[in-house]
Amino acid sequence: MIAQASAELALGFARTAAFAAAMPLGRTRAVPRIVRVVLALSLAPVAAAARAADTPALHDLSALAVAALGAALQGAAVGLCATIAAGAAASAGGLIDSALASQPAPLRDVFGDSGPMGSLCSSAFGWFFFGGAFDRLAYFCIAMDHHPLGVLAIAALAGACIQTALAAAGPAIAAQAFAAVVAAGIARMAPRVNGLFLGAPIAALLVIASLLGGGGALPYAIAAMAWRAAFVGATT
Repeated sequence: MIAQASAELALGFARTAAFAAAMPLGRTRAVPRIVRVVLALSLAPVAAAARAADTPALHDLSALAVAALGAALQGAAVGLCATIAAGAAASAGGLIDSALASQPAPLRDVFGDSGPMGSLCSSAFGWFFFGGAFDRLAYFCIAMDHHPLGVLAIAALAGACIQTALAAAGPAIAAQAFAAVVAAGIARMAPRVNGLFLGAPIAALLVIASLLGGGGALPYAIAAMAWRAAFVGATT
């Protein structure tokens, strides 16, 4: 029979290791693996202590392996929530960059190389998330035995983050569309003027104006996505 303390620590590490692996700490190649390992090792004793009263002594390794697999799946699900929110924030910045450049941006990873607004949105999400939302999500990962995270909660989070990202980038997209109409109208009234050369500067000007006119709407949307991921456990 496997000792209860050993089982608690093993299950706690399985959960926190999956959580750390799924967390959007940065680009996969930019963050050393040792950072994720240290994070998992630091949280594992806390997770083991949190579930000490609920973990029975396991009779064989197969039972421990099954329990560890379930714990890892739950930890990965919690980390996935942060990745979904981070991806939505980066996508909002990517859509704004596309509107500024008047051309579609290439697909990239969550914290990959991107335009100015994509980098700004990713950095803002990191600031809001690790400014307090991460603590709340880590606490939920540790003490989630009585409230397991389901597929419906993750899907609801993804839908809410996508809607928020589209709402945040909507004014910029609308400004780009209006700029295209204005450039086409100018080219129609003055055939000697090439509307293709007018579209990009007009779109950039209107997109910047929409961002300035919106004030704190974009940072508020990014903060909303960060904290929505942190409180995903409240809906389960």
